[in-house]
Amino acid sequence: TPTGFQKITDELLHTLIPLLSLVYWILFVNKRTLNWKNSFAWLGYPVIYSLFICIRGAFSGFYPYPFINVTELGYPVTLRNGVWLLVFFWVLSLLLIGSAKLFRQNKHLTQS
Repeated sequence: TPTGFQKITDELLHTLIPLLSLVYWILFVNKRTLNWKNSFAWLGYPVIYSLFICIRGAFSGFYPYPFINVTELGYPVTLRNGVWLLVFFWVLSLLLIGSAKLFRQNKHLTQS
């Protein structure tokens, strides 16, 4: 359980940053250029971050998340958890792209 500055950092990282990312996406992302293929490119960050955690953990023994702790879970369970995490992020990206397309379609209909 984090305390002190670690708790503040944890809250910022897992609460404030996702909310600010969503606000940024709503306000500043050009939704006209979004297509379904973008959902695969957006998986790059979670894949690279997961690989980084596993490689760093292999040397240090530290895994910041219990669902990716290779020492306690082993590679098969960690890999399965990673796949589910990718599925979650992929579905989330599809929802964001779909909502942008739906919003654009509704906005276009109301302007006609």
